[in-house]
Amino acid sequence: MLALALTLLAAIPAPPSVPADRAAIEETIGHYFKAGDTSSSQELRLAFHPACMMFFIKDGALTGVSQPEWWQRTDANKTPVVALSRKIPVVDVTGDAAVAKILSDYPTHRFADYMSLMKLGGRWWIVGKIFHRTVPHDAPPPAAAAVTADNDAIRTTLQTLNTALDENDAALAASVTDPRATAYTLISGQLVGISAAEGQARLAARKAAGEASKGSRQVAMVDSDGDAAVAKLEHDLPTGHWIDYASLLKVGGQWKIVGLLYVRQGDAK
Repeated sequence: MLALALTLLAAIPAPPSVPADRAAIEETIGHYFKAGDTSSSQELRLAFHPACMMFFIKDGALTGVSQPEWWQRTDANKTPVVALSRKIPVVDVTGDAAVAKILSDYPTHRFADYMSLMKLGGRWWIVGKIFHRTVPHDAPPPAAAAVTADNDAIRTTLQTLNTALDENDAALAASVTDPRATAYTLISGQLVGISAAEGQARLAARKAAGEASKGSRQVAMVDSDGDAAVAKLEHDLPTGHWIDYASLLKVGGQWKIVGLLYVRQGDAK
């Protein structure tokens, strides 16, 4: 899936002011907060791109909710519960792509959301959401050893993907990517989504053609909460310096990539 960055070149300018972007991202997230507190699908529509999918783990399996489904559920809820508190401890921005972590406390539970955002038409939109639910809301945090083990496993998943990209190995990429995953980028200012299957097909085609895609790759950041996580990857390739934001969920006990954003730094639109 990440190999699409080698064939579909998203023209991304140098990163803009991060404080200004954070304020704009928080404005978008504010609509999500209001949607939950007031049970308003109109507020959801101001925060989420219509193509956005929400993924989470239920009974060990990946579960997805589309925007139309979510709008219907929201409008049907006549007894919304207002959050006790909300925090946005993480916002990471690269050009027109970003990720944010959101912590919301409720009387009976706590949500940790990871949002993937892209800047379209000068405005930030959420294009992907995953979450972990903790019950009760004041449950003690997991042991440090457990968090370290999860983060190590996430890094192993991402390093496996990096090896797959270097070797144009579609099967290896598929082993760490959920089939329902979508990679998003911008081309000529438009949001473009590529399925995991298409990305893997392009890897196979590159291998068959004898094309090389090796470069310097590293996992720059990992943040996890329960069975949800986000990571930042950096790739120095002949085509430029690329940044990927990967969303991961622990599916059936294995960390899988369920979404991706990618941008190339240093280009002019």
